[in-house]
Amino acid sequence: MCYDGGMTAEQKASFEKNLAKMNEGLADYERVRRCVVLDRLFSLERGELTRTLKLRREAVEGVHRGLLRSLYETAVPQAILEIVPGKNVHGAHLA
Repeated sequence: MCYDGGMTAEQKASFEKNLAKMNEGLADYERVRRCVVLDRLFSLERGELTRTLKLRREAVEGVHRGLLRSLYETAVPQAILEIVPGKNVHGAHLA
């Protein structure tokens, strides 16, 4: 998961192109199959980061549990990108 800051169609296409390029040199089991781009940064205030700005994995997994589960529900033949609005981050279901 990473921050998109409101990606345009051009930025999304560029991101997907770079992701595909990155996947070229990887073995099948190493490739990124699904990627979710959040519309906000992880924050200290929401408990997702420590004071030294390290990710609090348990907190992020708790907040985004439904979203993370949906990434593994079905197999995906190629790398895809999902942009999730902040209001749908909790329990969002990806197609």
